[in-house]
Amino acid sequence: MNIIIDISKYQNKITWTKVKVDGVYIKATEGVGYVDPMFNKHVTGACSVNIPIGFYHFASLNSTD
Repeated sequence: MNIIIDISKYQNKITWTKVKVDGVYIKATEGVGYVDPMFNKHVTGACSVNIPIGFYHFASLNSTD
């Protein structure tokens, strides 16, 4: 069984060397124009330990977080 997690700005203190998963989906955007402020940091962190990544958009009717 593969373990894949999703993360966003709410997971702001990740010790990537301790994360034991098969993949991670990283929140990129939400609504109209909102970019998750932790997006770049999460991408860099996951890549630094070779965890496969994917991205997602959170659909919302709001134009801000």
